[in-house]
Amino acid sequence: FNVKADLDQVKAYAAKITEDRTDVSHADTIRKATDLLSMVLQNIQQAKYPGLAGDAEAVKTASSAINPDTLTLDQREAVKSFFSKAADLLQKMN
Repeated sequence: FNVKADLDQVKAYAAKITEDRTDVSHADTIRKATDLLSMVLQNIQQAKYPGLAGDAEAVKTASSAINPDTLTLDQREAVKSFFSKAADLLQKMN
């Protein structure tokens, strides 16, 4: 599988968030990015690290916990949880 297109899309989402810091749709954009990253990580996990299925599922669950209709500031713990779980998975893959 090729993750370049997916990662390019995630970079575009990140750029959108940083371009307009007052936009109230950041949570929606963050959720789109985390869903995409979850999928990429899960694909890598399935192909190369079958023993890390639970960790990949934890990343996906953490992404699902981000509510696109709630202000990011009101759910920063959910966002932090996603990045923490993704970092843990990447560390184990390394």
